[in-house]
Amino acid sequence: MFDNIVVEVGLLVGFSALVSFLVNLLKIPGWVADGTADKWVAGFNLAGIVALFVVRLIIPDFNPLPIDNVMAEIATVGSFIMGYVLMLFGSKFTYAQTKGLPGIGKTYSG
Repeated sequence: MFDNIVVEVGLLVGFSALVSFLVNLLKIPGWVADGTADKWVAGFNLAGIVALFVVRLIIPDFNPLPIDNVMAEIATVGSFIMGYVLMLFGSKFTYAQTKGLPGIGKTYSG
């Protein structure tokens, strides 16, 4: 049964996407250090396998696909929001760095 659960978790695309999103989100405040993301992903995946195993022991005919679809949507929307926020801060940073440069850093305000 455990072998089947390991394969099933590997097929749950939403879970994988959510794990990837969470690890990248945790990098922003520095809670996940550069170079350790693979360990965090492995830990989250192990937690997912154990959780699915426990749920399957309690509810043998549990279908994780509806929950996986919700996880995929959360990861997708979260990635868009995170990308948008990073784009806003990236634009402010770029503007500050190019301010005053000839051609591209010209200001037209009075």
